[in-house]
Amino acid sequence: MAILEDLEAGRLVRVLLSWRPKDLPVHVVYAGHRLLPTRARAFVDFAVEFMKQELAAGG
Repeated sequence: MAILEDLEAGRLVRVLLSWRPKDLPVHVVYAGHRLLPTRARAFVDFAVEFMKQELAAGG
């Protein structure tokens, strides 16, 4: 998260405690009829794992 260090250091504080941003869906789109290149598959796997960790951490 781009502002995580500033939040943790106390340089930024939440002022609208009850406000939450709208969820935004994330999609990975590729031609399904062809084999996915290894580097693209590696990115998709990384992105899925990263998002799982972020969501679990409340980020």
